[in-house]
Parts: sequence; C-alpha cells; structure tokens
Amino acid sequence: VSHMEADAGWIYLIDDETGDLCLSAQNNVKDDCFDGDKRIPSGKPFSDKVFSSGKPLLVKNSSEDPRVSCRDGRTESMAGVPISSRGNTLGVLGVSNRKASYFTSMDIQLLKTVGSQLGVAIENTKLIGQLQDKMRQIKLINELSGIINSSLSIGTIFRIMVSEIKKLVEYD
Repeated sequence: VSHMEADAGWIYLIDDETGDLCLSAQNNVKDDCFDGDKRIPSGKPFSDKVFSSGKPLLVKNSSEDPRVSCRDGRTESMAGVPISSRGNTLGVLGVSNRKASYFTSMDIQLLKTVGSQLGVAIENTKLIGQLQDKMRQIKLINELSGIINSSLSIGTIFRIMVSEIKKLVEYD
C-alpha cells in the first residue's frame, strides 16, 4: 500500500467450504465497507468481479461506477487483481485512493506481479499443510506397525490400534 501510495489496501481469499471471499488482510479500510464477518458473498460487485473473471479491474471514478458497492466518500479510484497460482484464482488483492484516476496500467502490472507471488506463497502454504498431515499419518502407521510386530496378544493390539486411530480420525 505504501509503495503505491494507496490510501487503503485489502486481500480477500476464497473460503473453500463456503465459496465466499473472506477478508484476510487490510490496511486503512473502513469497517462500514464490510459485513460483520468480513465476508463477501458471491455477487458483490468489485472484488467478486475480479475474482469471478480472473482479470484485473481498474475503476477510475468509484462514485459513479456500479461495480463499486462501498461508497465511503474516501475512495475514488480502485485497482484489483486476482491472486492466483497454477491457473487457480485464490483471492483478490485490491487498493484504493481518494483521487480519481489515480492508478494506471503500470500499477495494475505491479499488482499482478504481487498477486502472482502471493498466489504461489498461499499454494505452497496449503501444500505444506497437506504434507504435514501425510507425515502424521505415516508416523501413526509406523507406530502401529511397531506395536503389531512387538506384541503377540490380539486384544492388546486391537486396543492400541483403536486408541491411535481415534487420534487420527475426527468423530462425534
């Protein structure tokens, strides 16, 4: 935000379960521009338009643009780009300024680069989480194999396996 001399900036990421865009980070954005839970259900103009199209959006005069739903009197120009990785759109990076026609195509290029880098970082974070889950599963399998190999009592093996599986599988 400060590098571009924008007045405000935000990042929305998709919630994989609900499909809503959820505010993940913001700087200097007024709270009255958000619902209480900071979600944008499908259909909200600016960020949803960027997300659904997968293309950047530059608004030079937000007070007259129907794609902008928050008219807080402090924002005239807005720029938004998709956050993406490997062809998947993961969210939206946006900035705004009080001055009309403030952002240019060069600003969009910079935001696109940042959005791509964010997308790779987010995707890597998800992959690391998946890898950690798999490692926990492998560790459990190794522990169970050791127990099975060290015990001759089927009752003992069964009790230990049930106990260890409960740690791995969520249940009610």
